[in-house]
Amino acid sequence: MWMRLIMVEMLSRPRWWRWVGVLGFLFLYLCYQTIQVVFRLRVEQADTLNLWHLVAEVFMGPSLHPSVYEVLGWVSLPAAFLVAMGEPFSLLAIPWERMILIRLPHRLGYWTGKIAAWLLAGWLYCLLAFALTAVVALGLSPSSISKTLPPYLIVGDRFISGPGLPVLAWVFVGVLVTNWWSAIFLFFLSPALKQPGMATVWTILLNTFLVALAGTSPFAARLLGPVAGPVLLAQALGPELAPSSFLAAGCLACSWLVAAGVAGYLVFRRRLF
Repeated sequence: MWMRLIMVEMLSRPRWWRWVGVLGFLFLYLCYQTIQVVFRLRVEQADTLNLWHLVAEVFMGPSLHPSVYEVLGWVSLPAAFLVAMGEPFSLLAIPWERMILIRLPHRLGYWTGKIAAWLLAGWLYCLLAFALTAVVALGLSPSSISKTLPPYLIVGDRFISGPGLPVLAWVFVGVLVTNWWSAIFLFFLSPALKQPGMATVWTILLNTFLVALAGTSPFAARLLGPVAGPVLLAQALGPELAPSSFLAAGCLACSWLVAAGVAGYLVFRRRLF
């Protein structure tokens, strides 16, 4: 059942055309961000440029007391993902969703299968974003740039530091969880706000507000972990990554995602079918 739902969600024909436009935006956005990082690091670290360091810098997200530019830049990635996927339960989608639900025995299975498909799409989206950034960084960097993962990696002004692989994993998971949170919160709003486009707009606005709020203090960043981004969460938990940092961040992210998913299912049962 889950595999059928995933195939329906991933291979929906109207979604293909939205993805074409969003991928064009994603490429231009990542080019702009990567150009800024590459030229800054070519001045600061001309002799020690590393490909994976460049990629991590592009996706580090806002820090404490972020500027409006930092907040909007961080919100742009999940916003593009939501636009590409569309709203699951708008007035335009309800007839199609009812046809699918008739063929499935349980509403809970339908709900969880649909969320699983979106989480898979979010994971693929983040992989694509990292791959595009690596390609652009290679094209803009000198041929002498190191392509091996460094044993120790420092991102930003010592915002995140530790062994290379855990730091890169921390940054990737930070981007991934932010996209997942946006998707699940859209599932919560879409059954309640059925007019096409309304749920997406409110999700993006709420994400912007929460990111700005998370940047006000380490306590707020720790509380709003899924939307805070890698740097803000590291500043709240300690810049030197340790196993306890991953455990705390994982528990926080799971709590937010599960709470939003359960609340969305309750709204889905009462308001849609």
